[in-house]
Amino acid sequence: MNIKEFTEKIQSALAVSLNREVQLKETLKLNNIRRYGIVIAESENSLSPVIHLEKLFEDFQNGKSMNAVLNIIIDIYHRDRPKKPVDMEWVRHFDQARETIFYFLINYDANRELLSQIPHFRYLDLAVVFGMKSGLENAPGTITVFNSHLDMWGITAEELFPIAEANTPQLYPLQVSYMPDLFPGNPFPGHPSQMYVLTNSYRTYGAAAIRYKDTLKGFSLLMGCDILLLPDSIHKMVLVPLTEGENPESYRNTVCNTNEHFTDVSEFLSNSIYLYKRDTGEIVIA
Repeated sequence: MNIKEFTEKIQSALAVSLNREVQLKETLKLNNIRRYGIVIAESENSLSPVIHLEKLFEDFQNGKSMNAVLNIIIDIYHRDRPKKPVDMEWVRHFDQARETIFYFLINYDANRELLSQIPHFRYLDLAVVFGMKSGLENAPGTITVFNSHLDMWGITAEELFPIAEANTPQLYPLQVSYMPDLFPGNPFPGHPSQMYVLTNSYRTYGAAAIRYKDTLKGFSLLMGCDILLLPDSIHKMVLVPLTEGENPESYRNTVCNTNEHFTDVSEFLSNSIYLYKRDTGEIVIA
């Protein structure tokens, strides 16, 4: 039995057990990861959580019975179902949704299939894409903006971009920290310890802060040099003041090794390293 067949069996069994509509949910996530889950419809709510099934399928393959799996899912459903009705009607109306729109960065080549479904702009070897930040107390989180949202709102990606540029630094305020304050000792042996972590106050989608106006300009002026940018994940970027004569190439293996051994594949951003040139204000692939 493969995971699709497993998901279909779960769907049928839960529909009978709970006497509710159960929907299958196959989702293409970042970096070409496919997630399989079910949604137990709530007639009184416009939002129901997705219960992902990959781990439970693994447990089933390792000997856990189907009944045991079903009981776990029912427990998760009762635990995570919204305690109050969640009205997501605001997503349908651009005048309500526009103040929640932000941008973030993902890898371009690793997300070609997803990019065919969402508004985006090419940026270096990355793509600028868009989300909506939910401020609902009983439904926090983010929603990726799809082409279907633009069609519903009657706007274009070009119109969306300046809105996201204005909103993002407000919704996700900049945060720059001295790396030794976060990670005692030198996490990158063989390299200087003068490194800084650029992200935002939520530490979510923080690598996009390299695009905030004047952030890298101000940092390079403070340091008096060009700045090397090392992608740690979609959530943060490591800043390295580049001393005269230092070879950026020495950091490439560090980035690749970090991505391979420490970065979750769903959060991978790039194996490239970038250089901010303070004389031109330009970011290039080093």
